[in-house]
Amino acid sequence: MGVNSTALQLHLDSDTLEGRFCDFAVEEFACASLVALTAQDLAMILKCNRSANSSGSTPIWKLLLSKTSHVLNESLDLLTNMMFDPRNPAASIILDAIGEVRLNSFPDTYVNDPDFINIWFNHRLRPFLPAVSPDFLSCLTTKDFTCNTYQEIVQTLSHVKPNMSIIVQTAVLTRFIKPFLTRNDTADPGCLSGSNSSTEWLMDNVGPFSQYLLLQEILQLNQEFNPLEALSLLTSLQRVQLLLLQLPTLPEQNVIINTLFDHLTASPEEQKKIPEFLALLHEHLEAGFNRNFSCSAYKTLFARLDLALVEVPLNVASFITHNKVKLSALIPTDVLQFIASNQTSVM
Repeated sequence: MGVNSTALQLHLDSDTLEGRFCDFAVEEFACASLVALTAQDLAMILKCNRSANSSGSTPIWKLLLSKTSHVLNESLDLLTNMMFDPRNPAASIILDAIGEVRLNSFPDTYVNDPDFINIWFNHRLRPFLPAVSPDFLSCLTTKDFTCNTYQEIVQTLSHVKPNMSIIVQTAVLTRFIKPFLTRNDTADPGCLSGSNSSTEWLMDNVGPFSQYLLLQEILQLNQEFNPLEALSLLTSLQRVQLLLLQLPTLPEQNVIINTLFDHLTASPEEQKKIPEFLALLHEHLEAGFNRNFSCSAYKTLFARLDLALVEVPLNVASFITHNKVKLSALIPTDVLQFIASNQTSVM
């Protein structure tokens, strides 16, 4: 069935479309003559909150944006300060179409220009990025970004992350971040050389999307990564994994436990994370990871829990006391006797 753009064309020719841009389907615009369309007009078309049935397809939007290419950049500039609802099905489709019409047509030298990346990703594309599609992200990994321009994109995606669904957030990680950092055909594979610390590397190259990585995966992306140096960026689960992993690159468990508790008790914000950390630790030990926990580590853990009791708020101290009982059930008998004798001697 063909598309009838007659009614729309009459409004376009008579300049009477004001306030009615969302009344016409994307297909009607794509099939009309759009020579007289202004940047403001195109911006209004892009802003329409269309339903799934009227959101159009990537080929249709690509046709529409190709016909309005002369005002596309200016139109996107007008939308810089807004943020599209990622639930709007048209948002990801429009972004895919812009990628095909604009980004795929730029020479490779442009993607190595931080100013170009900043203009396009931090300004013109930013309103659409909360709805970024897996296909768009996969396409990005084929570009010859330098580490600097790659990091510019990661920072922009990090800023709009709160507006993304969890599905989109994990897609950013699996479709863009991990594929780029594991490429071996770049000048600096893994973007390791430009970072002065593990904290800086994780912030610059993975950003807040690191919350969806296992600690083992972070270490695979950067074999020089020092988890103890970047504790402030690790989730409670990653901290538990750090404690239970048995890797030659990590310090012994006693060192890890002491460093962890130094960090966990250092500030009120970190003290609030102790209950979640202990709950996850108990869950992992109960699931069988206790065979990765040495007798000495149990002793050090309980000693640090006792010290923490006088450093944390009452509600956290109560949780620690409760979890000490639960953890005790998982401790080998000889270690439990040692801890009991130590507590008796202190009393």
